[in-house]
Amino acid sequence: MFLAYVYSLEYRGEWDDLFLKGEVVEQYDPITKVSRMEYKPVWPASGRDFCTLVLLRELAEGVFGVASEAVEHENCPDQRGLVRGEIIIGGFVVKELSSDPPSCLVTYLTRVDLKGNLPARLVNRVTASQPQAVAILRDKLEALYQADVQSSGQDMSPIQKEGVDLWVELMKAKEARNPRREQVGEREEKEALQDWSLVETHYSDTLQAATDMVDTLEASNISDSGEMFPITEENMQLPLVDRHHIDFRTLGSQAAANLLGEVLLASKVEISMSEELSELVAREREWSYQSIEKDVVILRKINPGEKINSFLGKGMIKAKPPAVWQAVRNHMTRHVYDRMLKKTKLIRQIDDQTKLVYLHHETTQCFVKQSRDFVLLAAERVEPERYVLAATSVEIPEIPPIKDIVRAKAYSSGWIIEPVLQNGQLYSMVSYLSQVDFGGVVPARLLNLVARRQPLCIAYLRDYLEKLEQ
Repeated sequence: MFLAYVYSLEYRGEWDDLFLKGEVVEQYDPITKVSRMEYKPVWPASGRDFCTLVLLRELAEGVFGVASEAVEHENCPDQRGLVRGEIIIGGFVVKELSSDPPSCLVTYLTRVDLKGNLPARLVNRVTASQPQAVAILRDKLEALYQADVQSSGQDMSPIQKEGVDLWVELMKAKEARNPRREQVGEREEKEALQDWSLVETHYSDTLQAATDMVDTLEASNISDSGEMFPITEENMQLPLVDRHHIDFRTLGSQAAANLLGEVLLASKVEISMSEELSELVAREREWSYQSIEKDVVILRKINPGEKINSFLGKGMIKAKPPAVWQAVRNHMTRHVYDRMLKKTKLIRQIDDQTKLVYLHHETTQCFVKQSRDFVLLAAERVEPERYVLAATSVEIPEIPPIKDIVRAKAYSSGWIIEPVLQNGQLYSMVSYLSQVDFGGVVPARLLNLVARRQPLCIAYLRDYLEKLEQ
């Protein structure tokens, strides 16, 4: 939120008392631009304006910079009645200290040549007021944060959305600066076009789309030798383990295996029948068809005697698999597609593929607010034919249950992203599995509504990513 607040000219007048107005002269990319800023005149001097190159970058892990320096631009000529000043160097260095509650260490630097003939006392007055902007920023942003905490709404505020968008762009820039990862991405795309089992189809209606999804999944049950893997509910029952002593990596691998197995089991579901008929023939502990909403096929599994709500969604996103993967593996972008998410933070990065994450969800129905939180182990797997992000609940001493928030429990859940070829374009077939015990006392109607809407994360993510692709 801090980076979005200081990077955007829209909010600058709220913390820079001499700022009058500004405009973007040229936008090179979402984190690089040339801006013109106009400042109020201070009697007896004329007003000043500045033409600056502004960059937002990640300087180191958890350290970000917003840097400005003067430039000349053909679309930013000198203005009559104003003196063109020069920003030699200016901006912020922001170091994240904590994500919950959010806190950061901010350093503000400004070195400016105001040009013209100015009395020394006036120069001192203007320059002395600039560092006070940090205190104003602190008060403004803390007020925004408190308002967000107390808000019962599920949608993000405009500044939160801008913050998420900037975070995504920063992560893209970080990946682009890593040649090795870039080469891997190119290789994966070539392999996707040449070696992956692709589905060439035209989605004439949502039912045909759903049928093709199942065909694709069923094909994935065949090994290289042509033999069918015996994927059954019985051999999916992995041995119980003591989660307090098991290695996190092993637990992550087990969660990923369960996730893949559940998706394979779900591929056998007949989806051509109606929702009512599907409910009649549904069997305990087996996946059954529920509905198609927003071009997402929704399946459900009934777990008798347990409080686990199991839903699975599957749908296509018109974006390349690496782009979808980058969005789902970054916990900071979850706000984009999870409408009930109130707060998220990284607890611990175990290795490049494994981390512990905290999620706080909140929803209000019929004037009743329900709050749930999760402590999740998230494990990533990049395979030749798909990306897998699996998650499961863990208990760790540093994140004990919080008063007035029910600690929910997630069983093997997560995302599977696979390639699909449509009209010569490489897109993504995305599966999202949610298996959750919400805990506490929740009205059955609300419980079913919340659990059933989880697979629609695919649709919300699709809306976000397809806009970026345009």
